[in-house]
Amino acid sequence: MWTERRSFRVVIVRRAQFWTLVVIAMTLLSGCARPVPLYPRVQVESAHAEMWLIHDGRQDVVVYLTLVNKGGQSDRLLGGRSDLAERVGLYRLAGLDSEVVWTPVDGGVVLRPNDTVRLRPEEGVLVLMRTPFMRRGERFTLVLEFERSPELMVHVQVADVRVKR
Repeated sequence: MWTERRSFRVVIVRRAQFWTLVVIAMTLLSGCARPVPLYPRVQVESAHAEMWLIHDGRQDVVVYLTLVNKGGQSDRLLGGRSDLAERVGLYRLAGLDSEVVWTPVDGGVVLRPNDTVRLRPEEGVLVLMRTPFMRRGERFTLVLEFERSPELMVHVQVADVRVKR
C-alpha cells in the first residue's frame, strides 16, 4: 500500500511538472510572435529635399519621402508644417517642362497596411512654398500630419538645388 501511494504521488507530481512545462513553453512561444497592430504605424524610411529656384522669383523646397505603414490599418498623409515655409502642402507637378505649376493632391496620399509609398512630383510630394534660399547640405525640420497616426517629426537635408524656368 505504501508503494501504491508513493507511485500515485509520483504520477501526480510528474503530470504537474509536465503541464507546468507546457504552460511555460506556450507562454514563451506566444511572446515570439509579434502581432500586427490594428492601428496604422507609419515610419519614414528615407527623406531628402531639393531647392527649386523658379523663374518668377519663387523658391520652393520639394521633399521626397519614402513612407512605410507597418500597421494593420490604412492611413493618409494629409500634409505637413515647418517654420521654414509660409505654407506646406501635398502637390502634384502639372504643366510642361517650361513651367512649374503645382496642383493640390485632394484627399492626401493613401498609405495601405504593410505598404511602402514613395512620393514623386508626378504623383504627389510635399512642397514648402516660398522658403528662404537653402544650400546643398542644409537641414530643416518638417512635421508630417496624418489622418489617423500621430504627427511625425522628420529632419530633412537639401540634396540638390535646381533652377526651373
